[in-house]
Amino acid sequence: MTEFRLAPLCATGGPAPRSIVLGNVTITELPDIAIASVAKRAGGASALTECARVLTGTDVPGPRCVAGSAGSMQFMWTGPEQWFVLAPLDGRHVLADDLAARLRGAASVTEQTDGWACFAVEGSGTAALLERLCALDIAGMEAGMADRTGVEHMSCFVICDAPGACYRVLGARSSALSLFEALSCVARGLA
Repeated sequence: MTEFRLAPLCATGGPAPRSIVLGNVTITELPDIAIASVAKRAGGASALTECARVLTGTDVPGPRCVAGSAGSMQFMWTGPEQWFVLAPLDGRHVLADDLAARLRGAASVTEQTDGWACFAVEGSGTAALLERLCALDIAGMEAGMADRTGVEHMSCFVICDAPGACYRVLGARSSALSLFEALSCVARGLA
């Protein structure tokens, strides 16, 4: 019988998350985030609202907003009646199954964890870095805001955790290394 010896790799291709400090900016790959997409079905508003209240303590967020706290369960608005749910991975991929069981057909739930890579961008130079990379009003973002944008050739979400100091950038896992290099290149230029 064949014995497989597989080793998990981070989205950027290494056995450990990439992290770099350049000037006043720290960029860190965050591999331990589970992600599921949730799309409300007809008649599912009350069940979805109740699910969000139980998991985050608040209603599902509206456009450009995130509900919940970073490091715990969060709902992030991604489009009309659509959200990403982000949660600590905890070594298992069951977020989508848990949500589907809670919602009981009120929403379509799809596993997204292995489709996205997430990077924390922290430090006093983060606003300047992100302003050079994307067409968002970074200075106007408040904590709990999120928006979709382009970073070079990649479609990404930018989440503001602390204005001017801490953001998360989600991009396609297939472009994770390119996204890390884009963030690093601009940070290097600002350092």
